[in-house]
Amino acid sequence: MKNLKRLLSLALTGVMLSGMMVMGASAAEYTDAESIEHTEAVEIMSSLNIINGKPDGSYDPEGLVSRAEMAKMIAVAMNGGKETTYGTKTTPTYTDIKGHWAEQYIEYCSDLKIISGRGNGIFDPEGKVTGTEAAKMLLSALGYDATAYRLTGADWDTNVNYEATQTADPKLYEELDGVVVANPVTRDAAAQIIWNGLQNVTRTKTPDKSVNTGEVTYTYTPSGKTLLKAQYDADIFVGTFNGNDKFNNNGSPKTGEIVVSGRLDGESALTASGAANPVRHANFPAEFDIANIGEQVKVIYKEGKGGRSSTPDKADKIYGVFLTGVAQTDTSTVDKVANFANKGEQTIKVDGTVYDLANTVTVYRNFDKTNQKSTFNVSQLTDGTSKVASTLTQALRTPTGSDVANNGASGDFIKLVMDANDDVDTIYIIESKIAVVTAKNSTKVTLNNGVGSVTFEDNDIYEDIAVDDVVVVTTLYNNAANKTGAVTTIEKAESVTGTLDSYKYSYNSGDADDSKIKACESLKLDGETYKIYGTTKDMLDDDLDDLVDIFGKTMLDEEFELYLINGYVAAARQLTKGNSNYSLVIEKSAAGAAGGAINGLKIRVMGSDGVKTVLTVSENSYKKGANTDANKIVNEDDIDLLDIVTYSVSKDGTADVKIEGKAAAKDTKNTEYHKSTKKLTHDSADMAVADDCVLYANVNPAMDKDGVTPLAPSYKAFNLRDLKNIPDAQYAFNIVSNADNEAVAVYLDLGFRPGGATNSRVYGIISGYEGRLNNEDGVYYRYTVDVNDEQYTIDWKSGTRVATGSIVSFEPTNDNMYATGDVANISAGTYSIDGDTAVVGFVEKYSSKDNTITIVTSVDPVTDGNGNVVRYDADTATRAIYAIDDKANIYFVDRDEKVGTSGSISKYDVITGTKNVILMVNGTGDVTNIIFETSNKTGF
Repeated sequence: MKNLKRLLSLALTGVMLSGMMVMGASAAEYTDAESIEHTEAVEIMSSLNIINGKPDGSYDPEGLVSRAEMAKMIAVAMNGGKETTYGTKTTPTYTDIKGHWAEQYIEYCSDLKIISGRGNGIFDPEGKVTGTEAAKMLLSALGYDATAYRLTGADWDTNVNYEATQTADPKLYEELDGVVVANPVTRDAAAQIIWNGLQNVTRTKTPDKSVNTGEVTYTYTPSGKTLLKAQYDADIFVGTFNGNDKFNNNGSPKTGEIVVSGRLDGESALTASGAANPVRHANFPAEFDIANIGEQVKVIYKEGKGGRSSTPDKADKIYGVFLTGVAQTDTSTVDKVANFANKGEQTIKVDGTVYDLANTVTVYRNFDKTNQKSTFNVSQLTDGTSKVASTLTQALRTPTGSDVANNGASGDFIKLVMDANDDVDTIYIIESKIAVVTAKNSTKVTLNNGVGSVTFEDNDIYEDIAVDDVVVVTTLYNNAANKTGAVTTIEKAESVTGTLDSYKYSYNSGDADDSKIKACESLKLDGETYKIYGTTKDMLDDDLDDLVDIFGKTMLDEEFELYLINGYVAAARQLTKGNSNYSLVIEKSAAGAAGGAINGLKIRVMGSDGVKTVLTVSENSYKKGANTDANKIVNEDDIDLLDIVTYSVSKDGTADVKIEGKAAAKDTKNTEYHKSTKKLTHDSADMAVADDCVLYANVNPAMDKDGVTPLAPSYKAFNLRDLKNIPDAQYAFNIVSNADNEAVAVYLDLGFRPGGATNSRVYGIISGYEGRLNNEDGVYYRYTVDVNDEQYTIDWKSGTRVATGSIVSFEPTNDNMYATGDVANISAGTYSIDGDTAVVGFVEKYSSKDNTITIVTSVDPVTDGNGNVVRYDADTATRAIYAIDDKANIYFVDRDEKVGTSGSISKYDVITGTKNVILMVNGTGDVTNIIFETSNKTGF
């Protein structure tokens, strides 16, 4: 529970009150506060002006204490936190302290017999003091006479340790487990030793003169005063922190005050007559975190004039308020409240622990004592005999209220406070919400998600808050409907970034049907599981700009930034919008039953990344519509080519397939995509396109360039949002939309590669033949292909050897293995590739600025008297101007040397009559790839 308690405190840091009259610095103010172990002791030593920080703002807890520094600390403690006015001596007590910065402190402690030298007249001021030496000085300051208690001599250290651990109360080495007191003491440990000493009762030395001998002897008895009381006139008040002026259970504190209900340390719970000594409600100015409510604290204070006796109040000097660690509280999160504790018992179970309940339990949300206060009586606190949760448990697990309804409560902090009988009588819940900063000026910030404007004054807002920051908002003391007196903390939301591996939903019925989703309960990001902050289906309000409403199957493998409240996911931003999880069925087995033991029904699908996968369809696969037994996929007749599906692979290797979009008969209704509006129009009806909408398309035309040879389909996957406009008169077979009527997966029979598509296909020249190899499925030929200055080795089942210098195109594979149709040989007359048509000609004009190219595809020759071609007649040229797609690649080849090369596109010398460029042109007339010949000797 320590971590949760710490997080709760951090969540409310800064929601405090001003006016605390203290001296020195809080431990939290030191730059190295996280390294301080004995925080309470350091804070008290700072407030009592005994130990100060370093000039650089650090405390240096691991720094070792010198003998001079220890002398100063004890001297200041013996003077009630003030500098000693003790002067220096003409002849110093020790030969090595004259002019030393601590000379007066050393002389002061020496005269009081608190310290002694090393011998031979030296003090050794820069020598390091051990824990035992520090304890000896404290004992001397407390009145333990060095001679009477044998704190000097051969066994001084043994005797010091005895008194420090057996007589002292509290023990001087209290809280110093693991510290070897024979070693030099650190500043951290020294603070604890001195604080322990200040809480000890001093010893009074009383003389007794013998009547017979006249010899004077001394007795040492407890004075009844602690060293803290004797030197600072300070007391310790111990009690329960009940709240501040904005929220309290007792005492009615004024502005800037807190309430602690208790008694002086050591004060009896009974009066002298045996009657109950009631606790007193102490109201006094202090800065103390409301997150500590219900916990035991100690108040160190000095009585002032005109105040209440034996009770800290505004007339007193408050040195500090500190947790004792003795707390009748526990903290957790609301989702750890079990559905049920014990049959017929007045109990509650939280995080596996069963707590007894008092006869009345009060629940407060965000310390709102009016609007979100609920009181439960005995009948509402008892579980039923048939596992029916009590009214209290149900209320905690299913909260109501404006803020809670939006966010749910699973990740909310819950704090249980016990009474004197260890029964829970009060429960505090802290609710927060995620919001986005929409505006900021010099006086306030404005946030969405129902927060509105929050002023810098009177609220706690982190420095450098900026527009578009995602933040955690916690409003205390009043709910959203009544913000009078409310204090709002705004902190930048903690976030984690990674890839979404999986998610877990709960459903309103037994069937895992998306229409019956009740809540997204948890998700896994880079292998780490995070619970969702809230219990509703949507994680977030719809008005949170650029934040994801709900995690779903289309988001797996995408990168997210999760925004956390108390470690629970309260919001998320999708960082990548690449691949959809929808797949296209491109092949299926001729026969087979879903879930069949032998062979079974197999389908081949293409994912949104273009990867093709063979799936064995499980018996838990469904046609489009409800996930019911009647709607299961049974055999190959229930699934068709070009269906759009989602799937997940089970442990047994089969795939649970769900048909999301059913392939329709080829229609004649126009379909077009408009990049400017990001809308898809089909049959004159517009549909918005989701960010990650995948377009599956057959990019091959029906016929090859000859108009006779039919071409097999070539299926490709694209992110539709990345493409240029797709013109009308295309055929739509399948469109899948989400709940917001956005297209998320589409199949079109394009017959060309769309403009703007990213293409992994490369073009190059075969620069070498390496030999023939036999594979189990036939003969392959190994070639070296130059793609500009890069070389590929391909094993191609080309049928016969292909000549070097041939221009080919392929999509690189990991294994370098290529079937017959995987490589297109343009030199052999393959003019249609992925729907792009090869156009061959001369370059007449090229503009990289305008992204246009003009080529001449044919021209008449001019001959001399002997029939030799001397030039070409430009007036007879057939030319065309093409726009170049902004994602087009340019490939340079030298067909004379039969290698790839580098170069630039230039106007060709037409005297040779050889064509120097191949343009790959898509269905919209844009150039998608350019292959340019640089030798000016051998063309295409």
